[in-house]
Amino acid sequence: MHVPQRRKIASRLAEALRYLQREARAAALDEVAAALAHAERSAGGACRPDAGASIDHPGAAPAPVSDRAKRPS
Repeated sequence: MHVPQRRKIASRLAEALRYLQREARAAALDEVAAALAHAERSAGGACRPDAGASIDHPGAAPAPVSDRAKRPS
């Protein structure tokens, strides 16, 4: 097999790999979005930003230092 043919094949394989990586990334993002939507439905909407901060909410303020010291590790 000549060098130009190998380069063409390598180029096509690289293109196919990039395509598969994009598809895998998109599928993973779809799974995460579905899981988040399910969690929000299961929580009854408690994950909404306007529902008030809670311990499980990522945007919640950290617990005061005195409360953190009381928690078992």
